[in-house]
Amino acid sequence: MLVKLVLAAVMAVVVLGHTVPEEDKWITAIITTDFCESGKFQQVQASMSTFKQCITDVYSDENFRDEVRVAKYFENQEKIVKAFCDRSAQVKACVRPLVTSMTPCFTASGLRTTQKEFDKVIDFFCLNDGANTNSFIKEGGSECLEQKRVDFAFCKNNKTPEITRLIGVYGSGPAIPEKERCKLDKQENECEFTAVKACGKPKVEKLLRELLNSIDLNCEECKWGYEF
Repeated sequence: MLVKLVLAAVMAVVVLGHTVPEEDKWITAIITTDFCESGKFQQVQASMSTFKQCITDVYSDENFRDEVRVAKYFENQEKIVKAFCDRSAQVKACVRPLVTSMTPCFTASGLRTTQKEFDKVIDFFCLNDGANTNSFIKEGGSECLEQKRVDFAFCKNNKTPEITRLIGVYGSGPAIPEKERCKLDKQENECEFTAVKACGKPKVEKLLRELLNSIDLNCEECKWGYEF
């Protein structure tokens, strides 16, 4: 959940001038589908392809490419970040159809929360022409996330038994109470933040704490509190 919300794993890599690695994995990470029946997930997968194409279109026009090419030539990271952030509104628009496609997996309030989370994370990393993105890159945030990939997978997989139990009790998709989802998301967040702390990068920790505070994660039936 924390890694999903950070989104800097996407922002930082793109800003550094590379293609987004393992696209299907990071897109799936943005919007989890743990409670979705396998058959209904096909609808989500189709929307993921549309989402990827939308993002590609946002950043594919020649004016944008020229701007980034010049900034990279002069090693002006701040200007590269600003170029990406200048199109953040279009990125937000791209995710809306993807969120809508998640109806078989989420409650209505869960869908609203997911869209708000995505928008607020983009805002956080693009505030002041991307100051937080620049800090995240400078302090080694993307390297930390890469180093802790196995730990993050453990945090995610650790929820599986409880997810299976909840589906057995309530059924799948929107039938799972929002309060139960919140508990699992909080558990995953705490697990992932512990992994990030092990990187020994206090400024990255501080940035992620500020991110969590800025998005004020809560669900209609479960308010989350964090102690760092």
